[in-house]
Order: sequence, then C-alpha cells, then structure tokens
Amino acid sequence: MAGTAALLAFAGAPGIGAVLLFLGIGFFLRGCQSLLYYLMMARSMVGGKRILFRAILFLDLWMFTASVAETGQLMGIVYVAALHLFYGIVEILRAADAKRLGAHWRFSMMQGAGNSLLALAVIVSGIGMGSAAAAVYAYALGLAYSGCTRIASAFRRTAIVYIQ
Repeated sequence: MAGTAALLAFAGAPGIGAVLLFLGIGFFLRGCQSLLYYLMMARSMVGGKRILFRAILFLDLWMFTASVAETGQLMGIVYVAALHLFYGIVEILRAADAKRLGAHWRFSMMQGAGNSLLALAVIVSGIGMGSAAAAVYAYALGLAYSGCTRIASAFRRTAIVYIQ
C-alpha cells in the first residue's frame, strides 16, 4: 500500500483514474479468489454460499468501479470517498461491538476513524477545493496511513485457539 501511495502522490490529477484502476483490479482479484475458493472447497462447507455471495459482490464492485472510471474525475472522487467512509463506519461499528463484548477495540476504532477522516479529506479537497490533484494527494496520504496501520496490526498479539 505504501508503494501505491507513493506512485499516486507522483501522479497528481490523473491519479484518480489510477486509483480507480487499482481498486478495480483489487476487487477483481478478490472476487476471483473467493470464487475459486468456493468452487474448490467452500461449496461443501457450512456457510459456503456466503463465500459465493462475497465473490459475486466483489465482482459486481469491480464492474461498478470500471463504469465509474468512465464517468470522470468528480464521480471517481465521490466513489473513492464513499468506499472509505463505508469502510470507516463498518470498522467503528466493529470496534463498538468489540467494546461491548470486552475485547480489544481501540485499534479498530482508530482505523475506522482514520478511514472516515480520509473520506472527508478526499471530499473536501476534491469537491470543496475543486482540485483532483489535492484529492489524489489526500488519498495517497490516507493509503499510506492505512498501510501503516495494517503493518502495525500484523504485530499485535492475538490469542490463538487450538482445537484438539
């Protein structure tokens, strides 16, 4: 993610198309991976249909991202901001649920708040300031932040449950 953020920071205003391209490729690969997993293993598992529906959702998001990329920079900015706002809200709700259960919640809350602030920064810089390049820079900064939080999350201690 940090490498992608650096490339986007150097791209400037045409970077909105690159952002949508990266998102589309990510959705496509995730959808294909989920679909292959369903075909190879999950169809005979309990809850396997959920994986199929997830694959269909990701492939649908891929097609929608490709159609948004055709409409222009303003819609691209709104779409990227809406995706990050949705992700931030979901993370905040997960953190609230984890807090209610007494589990670790602060890191998820920080990640959700960061993604929500990223969405607001992209909207303010892209629409409020009228600059697609500023929106790309805000998105690149947020992408670097997200990459750093995922790296930090990889080093957290987690409990592993062994079933014998």
